[in-house]
Amino acid sequence: HGWWALAVPNPPEPGRPPAIPLLVSFESDPEAMAGETLLVQGRRTGRTGTARGKPYSGVVSADSWQAMPSRAPPWLELGNRVRKRALERLEGRGTRRALLAGFLVGETSGVPEADQEAMRSSGLTHLVAVSGSNVSLFLTLAVVAAGPLAAGPRRRAVVGSIALVVLVAATRWEPSVVRASAMAAIFLGGRIGGWAPDAFTALAATVVGVVVVSGEMSTDVGFAMSVLATLGVLVGANLFAGFLSRPVATLAGAPRGAQLAVAPIVLAVFGTVPLMAPIANLVAV
Repeated sequence: HGWWALAVPNPPEPGRPPAIPLLVSFESDPEAMAGETLLVQGRRTGRTGTARGKPYSGVVSADSWQAMPSRAPPWLELGNRVRKRALERLEGRGTRRALLAGFLVGETSGVPEADQEAMRSSGLTHLVAVSGSNVSLFLTLAVVAAGPLAAGPRRRAVVGSIALVVLVAATRWEPSVVRASAMAAIFLGGRIGGWAPDAFTALAATVVGVVVVSGEMSTDVGFAMSVLATLGVLVGANLFAGFLSRPVATLAGAPRGAQLAVAPIVLAVFGTVPLMAPIANLVAV
């Protein structure tokens, strides 16, 4: 669609579900951030479909648009600033910086198609999908940046919980980020409340909670792959526990477990399974 955004009509359109947005197609970059209000003039069609796994109830081809005075929620505004700052610092600095933008905020528009295809072929696209490892890194940096405010496990958990909301907003609710952040929130909530959930319980609670809150996630390929890969890592990490030392067993089993777990859905959706993925991921780790 070129430049496009999913937008909720205000006021809602009569006779159409208010929760399902429209797809608004622009001729050029609208330079708008998530949560802002635009006044759009253009042609409206009733064509429905999905964009990146998210349904839309119609398409608007925008002829003109302008930003309206509005204020996004504080957490969304802060997430927008983080995203904008990261992209500004990395803009026009070559392929490696474009990969870094994908790793930090999930923005892969600057990555050459050849490199994206190479990552798909080797099973490394998750590195720029902003998933569990990125969430862990972001939480660590947030706690370090908070300094004395994060002294003590409960304070760190509170700082981490706030940071998760900012990360989810900055990465535009990427399914893998939603999965990883929801699991992290369960662990952080347990630290605040004084209870310790195991990883399988946290994963199960995440799936139930996310699907209940956002039903379209139940058919989102990215969310399904993130959940299955996490389950594969948890199971695979224990495959060689009786034969190898714990660190070596985890490194040997986790990539294999993840690849086996996502293989059925990868084959069904993309038609091919990268057999080198376990080795490539092991080298990447």
